[in-house]
Amino acid sequence: MHAWRVGWLLIAVGLGGCATPIVDVTPSFKEDDFRWVASPGTATLNGQAFARTRRSELYSCAGLEIYLVPVTPYTKAISEAMEDSVSRFAPHPPEYFKYRRTTIGDASGGFEFRDLPAGQWYVGCGVRSFYACQWGRCEYSIVHIERMVETREGQAQRVIVTPGGVSVDEFLRRKPKCEYPPIWC
Repeated sequence: MHAWRVGWLLIAVGLGGCATPIVDVTPSFKEDDFRWVASPGTATLNGQAFARTRRSELYSCAGLEIYLVPVTPYTKAISEAMEDSVSRFAPHPPEYFKYRRTTIGDASGGFEFRDLPAGQWYVGCGVRSFYACQWGRCEYSIVHIERMVETREGQAQRVIVTPGGVSVDEFLRRKPKCEYPPIWC
């Protein structure tokens, strides 16, 4: 085998070492579980989403997508899988996106969702923290922060979304993930 082919083979095998399996929870998706979300309500949910390390480094959801999804068997399966360090899922069914709300975090990771019906929701964000680049490979960690909240008709609720029960330093050590773009870091 030519030396350049061996080199590409070694690179491919090395890159494949960071690949994680894709988990498929789509069989638990039932659109009827989401229908209550389709009607507008009178509740408001606002707050901030961020993570802080023991060294006081702040990773906020500033400029990042913050999502709000109803608690259903499907979203509960995803949330539980993420707690078990699953990071790659099969694509959502197209119908799912009708019931998912998003906003972009402001400069401090602040967010607001209005006109919500009463019920239980997951609000969360994926915070990307930079590790390092070496040999054209950049390493990042995605810290997924999420919180379950309950809205009530006519009420405004303020929440802080941060990692629960585990320090961010510990979370970053447990959940490293390799990502390659951009190659040029």
